[in-house]
Amino acid sequence: MDKQQVTGQVDFAQTRQRAGRLIEEGLAIGGNRNDQPIPASGGDGAGSVLLRIPPPLVYVAAFLLGFGLQRLLPAPAAPPGLVDWSQAVGAVLLTLGVVLGPANALMFLFRGTTLNPVRTPTRLFTGGVYRFSRNPMYIGLLLIYAGVALLHWQLYALLLIWIPFGVVDRVYIPFEEQRMLNEFGADYASYCGRVGRWLTIARPAGSAD
Repeated sequence: MDKQQVTGQVDFAQTRQRAGRLIEEGLAIGGNRNDQPIPASGGDGAGSVLLRIPPPLVYVAAFLLGFGLQRLLPAPAAPPGLVDWSQAVGAVLLTLGVVLGPANALMFLFRGTTLNPVRTPTRLFTGGVYRFSRNPMYIGLLLIYAGVALLHWQLYALLLIWIPFGVVDRVYIPFEEQRMLNEFGADYASYCGRVGRWLTIARPAGSAD
């Protein structure tokens, strides 16, 4: 093994160590230590099973559960004035969700990287909406879910929105973040230090990508 190869291995190890320190220090703006990438558990547990399911199907399953509950136990009818408000807000949320969700998914496909959480990412996006959220597509799915629920006055589905949110936040995102850290090292750790997992309101001066 020549000196150049040994040096390359040492540099890579040092980069991984620096990335780990950045994560442990909890530098994310708009978040805390829990907002940093956390190791995916892997193994054969429930998390591994869920990772085989495309994330949008988790939202669909929760919505259908709420829809079924509302058929069995009808929710109170919305007051006339509230119907218009609910539909207006629902339409806005649905529109924003489509922009953040499917539109960003198409961008991933056009730029040649994967949408599959279990596949290895090939590009790190830090510009555009990714300056304010590390997961705008998941935010988009939440907005679509909430928008459809409000448009159709599906109260049970709206109350169950915490299910897909929790599954994504505790299962999919930690796994994806670990993959990103493995692939992009200190660059990704630095990005996590500037941008929160879900939303970043304020960003440090001079940190534009």
